[in-house]
Amino acid sequence: MSKPERRIGTSKAAISKNTKKWRGCCVRISNCNASAQINLSLAMRKFFQNHLLSVFLFGLMSVSVFAQTKDEVKVMRKKLASATSDNREKVDLLLQFGNYVLAKPGELKADLDSASAHFQRAFKLSKSLDYKKGIAQSTLLEARILREKGSEKQAYDRFSKTISFARESELLADQAEAMTEYAKRWKTTPEELPNKMEEQRKALGIYARLGAKGGKPYAVALKDMADFHQMYGENQESIDYLEKSLAISKAIKDGDTQGTYVLLANNYRHIGNFEKALPIVLKAQEIAEANHDRSEQMAMIYNHIAIICDDLKKFDRALEYFEKALEVAKENNDRDNISKFWLSIATIHKQRKNYKRTVEILNEMAKKYPPKSLDRIVRQEVMFTVTYCEMGETEKARPHFEKLLRIEDQVVREGVYVGDLYPAVIKYLQASHQPLKSYEYIEKYRDYHKNTSNLIFQANVEQLYFLSDSASGKYLDAIKHLRKYKTLTDSFSNAEKMKQFSEMEIKFETRQKDKNIQLLRKQGELQQTKIENDKITRYIFIGFVVVLVVVIGLILNRYRLKQRINKKLESQQEEINAQNDLLKKLVSEKEWLLKEIHHRVKNNLQIVISLLNTQSAYLENEDAIQAIQNSQHRMHAMSLIHQKLYQSENLSKIDMGWYIHELVSYLKDSFESTKRINYKVDTDSLELDVAQAVPVGLILNEAINNSIKYAFPDVAKGAISISLKNIGNEKYQLTIQDNGVGLPENFNLAETDSLGMNLMQGLASQLQGEFSLQNQDGLKVQIQFKKNTQLPEQERVPNEDERKDFTG
Repeated sequence: MSKPERRIGTSKAAISKNTKKWRGCCVRISNCNASAQINLSLAMRKFFQNHLLSVFLFGLMSVSVFAQTKDEVKVMRKKLASATSDNREKVDLLLQFGNYVLAKPGELKADLDSASAHFQRAFKLSKSLDYKKGIAQSTLLEARILREKGSEKQAYDRFSKTISFARESELLADQAEAMTEYAKRWKTTPEELPNKMEEQRKALGIYARLGAKGGKPYAVALKDMADFHQMYGENQESIDYLEKSLAISKAIKDGDTQGTYVLLANNYRHIGNFEKALPIVLKAQEIAEANHDRSEQMAMIYNHIAIICDDLKKFDRALEYFEKALEVAKENNDRDNISKFWLSIATIHKQRKNYKRTVEILNEMAKKYPPKSLDRIVRQEVMFTVTYCEMGETEKARPHFEKLLRIEDQVVREGVYVGDLYPAVIKYLQASHQPLKSYEYIEKYRDYHKNTSNLIFQANVEQLYFLSDSASGKYLDAIKHLRKYKTLTDSFSNAEKMKQFSEMEIKFETRQKDKNIQLLRKQGELQQTKIENDKITRYIFIGFVVVLVVVIGLILNRYRLKQRINKKLESQQEEINAQNDLLKKLVSEKEWLLKEIHHRVKNNLQIVISLLNTQSAYLENEDAIQAIQNSQHRMHAMSLIHQKLYQSENLSKIDMGWYIHELVSYLKDSFESTKRINYKVDTDSLELDVAQAVPVGLILNEAINNSIKYAFPDVAKGAISISLKNIGNEKYQLTIQDNGVGLPENFNLAETDSLGMNLMQGLASQLQGEFSLQNQDGLKVQIQFKKNTQLPEQERVPNEDERKDFTG
């Protein structure tokens, strides 16, 4: 890709020097008065995102991802949870939350997965609603996720497609936002930074057409452009862009501007204008504290205030603010920043000549947070070298000095803390009485800052020359460099400026005291309100106690009443149990008596059968003998029922399957000598009470007797089938069928004088059933009757009079 032509008057060499300058100005070297600072510039943030400044970025990227307070996040979660309708508002909430999750510190897989899930939901819903802006913003979020995952080629392809889509859909704000994201593919090296600025300028041109309608992304894009100009050392241009950014933020009533104020203060500090730098950074602090910000951004603000205090030799205040920054870093468990702030604190102790504490901190940090990245290695070795040199222990400093020389080429190549490495090397050479060798590195340091307008760096170079000239005996040159040094330092540290700083400090402290007074007043009001509330609470408590006593009294009264009722109920229950026991005993006795009755009835029937059998032996009349045999069969049918009743536990029900088989077996035995008949019995598993079992048994006896006697006039083999079936609706069907000769053709059931037929009809009527005869391939006798559902007489619970009669 061709590089766009430069449009600002700075050479590539100048870019290189200034870029490296910002990368290296992070540690104060006391003998050089180098400013301890951590840059806010976007380019530096990009360069060090995997190294020293990744945490200091605090989310100030030029994307539509902005800091969210805890309250805002809670509101956002609540709105998203309650958003039941699929509309554009829901799309915006999904995108807002997805961007928030993505912007959280670190690259946790859970955060990336959550952001991806919100993107997919937002994109799908936007497509279904044909919501163009939602589609554009969803694609932007997807591209950011891909970039965060390390898939940069795919990410920037998505950004490019978003630019085209937004342009076709006439979404100017989304087009400009995508362009600022797309510009990030260029690095902040001297070779690529012009391309980055050119594309950023095109995006700002689109934003300018929108004005305040460009919203917060426009303000962020202006701030990023200010970053780029600051890299070139063009502080005034950077200040102009920052003021435009603040104007847009003011127009859209965006209060999250502390990051912009910090960058603005940083520009003024670089040009030595501390009277503007300090109140601006204090303004950033005021905004952040008003928003209850305890993020990395708050740590960054405290850090910048500490740096300015350090520049102005206010070491106590600098230490106070570095410790505040450290406290915030600890709250966020930010190990990288914790180590950096400890090193800054160590620097302050060194400047206050508290070398013992400085070395303790350095050793502790080397043990707890061993440096792995180049920037951490450089800073640690610089601190050890300078500290031991100031302590006069050059032998202890020498291994650290030698390590700095070994990594010099890599440091210069990568532009990491170059502005700190050279002063440390020079410091060692001067302390070890090698001033002539120091000139080589002073010149490198001077060339490194050749194009900067930063007075602090210029003063540092003059002081280094002065010290080396003095040690080398070049006194005239030493005096010349000393005068230049004094002139430069007086320009930003004269009495008037120190007075201004003191005034600003007083104003700041006054403002803080006013805040504290207001806070105390509010606390007093809250205390008074609390006293009133406590008084009301006390009255409520007393009332509650009174009500509670009354309620407890009522409960006790009800409890006693319940106890009396329970005792009465227990007495009644005991009486009922006694009566139940008596009834059980009576029922048991009744069952025993019933069994005895059935046994005696069965025995009596057997006696009668035996008497009839004896009587038949003395008779010669066949009709009389036949009548006696028929009576015997009928009595045996009834006898079987009584036998079954006294032999079983159930005194009211007869197992009809057993009964029919027993009856058929008896009849078969009775006629086996004269007839060869095959009997087939098919019955369902069912029980009948005695009132129905006796008629059924007699009907079976009559029908089977009739078939045996008359259906087979010859001795040929015959068949009789007997079935008793449950045909549903509590109805039963009894069928006795033979394959004999059947009834005569002129047989009329209504006119017959057959005792058996009349008996079967009468018994069927007793069962309240339907009696029918079918004369086809033999005779079929069929009775359908309903199950008797009335409680049998013997199962009814006897009343009081009956019990008295029963017990005598």
